[in-house]
Amino acid sequence: MLSPLWIAALRHADRMSPATKYKPTPATEDVLPDGTSMKQFKFSTGTSADEKKLQIEKFSSTVDDLLKAGYFRAGITKLSLFDRVIGGLCWSITSSGVAVDADILFRENMDIGQKVVLSEQVVDACRQMKCPYPLQANQISQCNDFGALLPVIQWLCDAVIQWRALTGDTTRLYSEMEFNHRGYTMPEESYELNSEYLESVQNRYTPNRMYKINQASWSNSREEEEARVQSCLLEYGEKFKRKKRSQDDEEKLNMITRASAGDKGSKGGGRLAGFEKEYARMQRIAEKEEEERAKSMESREKELLQQMSQVKGSNAKGAGIRASEIAGIVRQQSDMIKAAAADLERVEQEIQSKVEGGEGGGAVSAKGLEQQHQRMVDGLQKKIDKASKKLTDVKTAEEESQSVYTAAEEKYQARAAYRKKISAEMSKVEAVEGKAEYQQLLAKLRELIQANEALKVKETSFKASCKQQREDIQKGLTDFKSQTGNSEDSKRLDEIDHMFNGVQEKYNKICQLLAKKKQKISMVGRSIDDVPTRTELIQYEKRFVELYQQVQSKLEDNRKYYDYYNTQQRVLTFLSKEADLLQSINDTFLPSMKTKAGKEAFLSQLEGIIGGVQTTKTSQETVLGKIKAKHSAAAKAHEKLVEKQRAYFKAVKDFQDACDKNELLEDQLAELKGE
Repeated sequence: MLSPLWIAALRHADRMSPATKYKPTPATEDVLPDGTSMKQFKFSTGTSADEKKLQIEKFSSTVDDLLKAGYFRAGITKLSLFDRVIGGLCWSITSSGVAVDADILFRENMDIGQKVVLSEQVVDACRQMKCPYPLQANQISQCNDFGALLPVIQWLCDAVIQWRALTGDTTRLYSEMEFNHRGYTMPEESYELNSEYLESVQNRYTPNRMYKINQASWSNSREEEEARVQSCLLEYGEKFKRKKRSQDDEEKLNMITRASAGDKGSKGGGRLAGFEKEYARMQRIAEKEEEERAKSMESREKELLQQMSQVKGSNAKGAGIRASEIAGIVRQQSDMIKAAAADLERVEQEIQSKVEGGEGGGAVSAKGLEQQHQRMVDGLQKKIDKASKKLTDVKTAEEESQSVYTAAEEKYQARAAYRKKISAEMSKVEAVEGKAEYQQLLAKLRELIQANEALKVKETSFKASCKQQREDIQKGLTDFKSQTGNSEDSKRLDEIDHMFNGVQEKYNKICQLLAKKKQKISMVGRSIDDVPTRTELIQYEKRFVELYQQVQSKLEDNRKYYDYYNTQQRVLTFLSKEADLLQSINDTFLPSMKTKAGKEAFLSQLEGIIGGVQTTKTSQETVLGKIKAKHSAAAKAHEKLVEKQRAYFKAVKDFQDACDKNELLEDQLAELKGE
């Protein structure tokens, strides 16, 4: 049987497992007033106490601002600092009402790569929003520079509050509208519908039957369908009205009519296109048909009104008709009723004669007539399609011919006008020549024309002589060069040309060497650029340190989970054994108490069990002592390493002070030497 002291010892041994040698747990854990653990802050080595205090104050201010703005997730202390602060930063950007082209979707438990990508997106979003405070991606991903994050978050929280003030009333009105649309009623409001008002509205728009016609006068034929619809509309006061043409239709019809009239009156231009003529003709036919239909509708409306009787009461639905009214209608329309009956009898006789005269029965004859009619319709439809296609081709050819004819006619008109103009000028000149007063001027003009012709001949001969002289000069120059080719001047010119060619060749070689040198210089420059600078190395070092810290924290969490699981498994094993032991004791207690020998055997078994438990306890206490000894030794070693680290930091600081002092002394010495 395990005692509570033994179980507590096992749990203490689990907490003091060897896995803790990677990161010793301090004896006490500092906690901020809001419940945030100091272990969550990851300050770099060598950070002063004042700097840590300042960063903690900035963090508290950041959390307060986020809570005031409405991001209550920042108050959950069990979350990491990155989830609380950077999550609030992403929420502020999203809730500020400014559209940014950046993916700032925040997720919990992000790895180092996702944190870096999110940090870059947040920086880009802040730049698009024109944030007045600078912010870098490493300050966000590491989440240890709250001094730089605080002003940015304060600015974003102010933007969120301003946007909420602008859209708050609109959002509330929209939510109330949706709430009322669902059929609910606000607690402070109570609407009561006015039944009298609803009844008045319903009565106002109820159909009011004004006339009624005797339904027995209809013969239920297809031809009467339109008349029955018109009579039903007349019963409720809907009369036929002619359709008025719009202003555009009137203008188009007048334009086509004027064009048609102009085409008939003029023989030359102004012809109307074939399509427009056809359109005008179809328009006239449609208007004629519409006019005939309107006249038939009006005449039928008058006839139906004569057959109807007025219903008394505006809302009298289905009111009956008195016998005297029916008698009056019958006396007034007796001739029309007799004519309709005669027509009906004639139509029935024709149908009966067709049915009796058909072969193979009435149904077959009717079917044959229907098929014959359908064949006629199909044949006519094919002819119509063929004629329409031919008409389209003819119209196309006509349009092309019309365009060619128009171009030729325009060209002919232009040439005729030019010819006419020339003829007019010639007639004017002939009229002028016939006058005596212009004879002297004409004689002078003829002399001038002859002089002009003579000058043209002289010009031609002069150009020919100039060309001959140029050829002679070029020939003499060639002979002169051939005669003076072996003189001293020519030799000197050849030497100068030879020297120039040599210098030019040297210059080209030097330019090639210079180009090779420039190529080598550029290659060396690229090689130098491939070597990372100190700033880049520091950035790489920071990224590797972050990755190492991430891996270390993951490893530590995994070890804790494994140790916790193993401890719980051991506790479960011991508790199961204890429960089995107690159950066995309970089962054997009553039978053993019946006899003296059973009692003695039961007591001896209990003594053996107690001895085994004591032995197990002693061995476990021995293991616990060894673990405590190892922990103490590790703690002492850690303290020694911490002392060495402090000494190292102190030595580095002294060295830096000495270097600064040395630089100061060197500057003073240089000043003294200069004096």
